[in-house]
Amino acid sequence: MTEPFIELQDKECTSSPSDLDRYRGVRKRFGTNPLAWSIPYDGGIITIDMASTQRAVSPAIGVGKLNSKELQITQDKSGINFIGKGEKKKKLTEDLHLSLSRSESVEQLYEKLSHLGYDGTINVKPVEKGLLKGPHGEDINYPIAFDRTFKKYFWIAPLGGTFFGYKGFGMNTLIELDNVIGGGTTGLIRELDKNESPKTPERVSQTIEAYAIDVLYPLDVAKVKLGESVKMTKDCGNDLLYLPGQKEQETKKEYLATGIPMTQDRIKKLKDISSKAGISFKLKAIKNQGSPKGLDG
Repeated sequence: MTEPFIELQDKECTSSPSDLDRYRGVRKRFGTNPLAWSIPYDGGIITIDMASTQRAVSPAIGVGKLNSKELQITQDKSGINFIGKGEKKKKLTEDLHLSLSRSESVEQLYEKLSHLGYDGTINVKPVEKGLLKGPHGEDINYPIAFDRTFKKYFWIAPLGGTFFGYKGFGMNTLIELDNVIGGGTTGLIRELDKNESPKTPERVSQTIEAYAIDVLYPLDVAKVKLGESVKMTKDCGNDLLYLPGQKEQETKKEYLATGIPMTQDRIKKLKDISSKAGISFKLKAIKNQGSPKGLDG
């Protein structure tokens, strides 16, 4: 069984008074868009894709990039980052990023940075409290760069965070039930060794559910009612307003008519994948009048 997402932690499980405000169920999960609904109506199909995170990762990435610029982090030709003012103070950013980013206050961070030659004129920004987590579930407050450390160890707390609540109880229940039905692991999806190779079996699962939309209305009536909602949305909007799944449907029609735009690099990747999977590559490049190069199977 998994821990309920909505329960506050017990007093016995806390190490400080602030932990009383935290929620359980904030361990790292695989993916942030596990829910999607496809609903047919009289004019086609609407597909809604729902993320389980309440906050996006992009603000945290932005803070990392801003702090990197403020600290004047440099990069050599091989892509290795260095932090510190002056050649004698320069250190590998990767060696210090975790320690610096875990700082609980700006004063603590500046004290650590002072040993690297920085003075009080720098202005390092924090991320929103409880948004970004570290490899052991600890709070990451001051990411200093969007580097390999960030990409490998940092993650966004699922369904909201540890302080600002959750997106919805109903969604949480559905995710928990899907986890039980699909048999997915309740901990980390993958455990890697020092060479970043899996050392535990993966149990990533997928559950497909079907809901009868004709429970309250006959199917033809239900489709018409949904179609009326679609029409009203279009009438109230403009050419820039798209329904869920509409852009994908239009793109599919275009690709069926003119082929799929491809680059040589993407074709090479497809060939490599087909070779590894033991599948013959039969797609051929074509050129249609008035359209970009594509692949036609």
